[in-house]
Amino acid sequence: MHGCGNDFVLVDETKTRILEESLRSRFAKETCDRHRSIGADGVVFLRRARRRNAALAASFFMPDGSEAEMCGNAVRCISAYAVYAGISSIGKKLDIVTMGRTIRASVINQRQNIFMVEASLGKPKLAPQQIPISAVGESFIGRKILVPVFGEIEVTALNTGVPHAVIFVDDVQRIEVERLGRAVRHMSETFPRGTNVNFVESTDALKIRTYERGVEHETLSCGTGIAASVVAAYLTGRVKANKPVATVTKGGRMVVRIMTKKGKLENIVLTGPAEMVFQGETWFHP
Repeated sequence: MHGCGNDFVLVDETKTRILEESLRSRFAKETCDRHRSIGADGVVFLRRARRRNAALAASFFMPDGSEAEMCGNAVRCISAYAVYAGISSIGKKLDIVTMGRTIRASVINQRQNIFMVEASLGKPKLAPQQIPISAVGESFIGRKILVPVFGEIEVTALNTGVPHAVIFVDDVQRIEVERLGRAVRHMSETFPRGTNVNFVESTDALKIRTYERGVEHETLSCGTGIAASVVAAYLTGRVKANKPVATVTKGGRMVVRIMTKKGKLENIVLTGPAEMVFQGETWFHP
């Protein structure tokens, strides 16, 4: 499946466990290899949730074998798959439990194998210790960091399920996303758990490119990165809350709404397509 080009292998374990947890990291490494296997930006293991009010639980594994706390585009793909598999239905709100939080998503409409999905990511985390970033203060908005080789760069850091650093630029197409993104991502003294790095050009629609932690390359789209970019744009006065904000990535377009109440951030809602690509079997030898 993919959401705006951010692609995933989804393993359905809602009826029976297919793979032991100890093997999931290795399975993800092998399966995400685009030259020797299926190829993907990550693997999603889907199971029934133990919580009373949640229908599904998901684990997200990256191509480097690491487990991610959450993945915005993968959550939208899960919601689409749930309708495809008869677990949920169009218009029904589905709770999905992840390592980082519980996400509520629903399929708005379906056209053949393409599903339009709305997902509520909840409140972003702005406190440095919650991102995490090694810094003092209540937040890290529009502050400068010293990036090796590149010098001082202004960054807004936050957590929308996973850590993100947002950098506003004049022309996103001219940015060396791989080099600069990798340099910021691996600043371990500043970002103790690493970070995803988003480069954003603020025009009529926010143009976004993301270097993704765990993939260790630029991806065509990143759901939590799109959310973080729009929140950062709101925090720095570039967009308004409670109104749809158009975003453009290499993989496609999504609409984001930053929901506030009495001036406080309450929720981030992502709306965009998720697509079924193919279904099949793969061989894995433990």
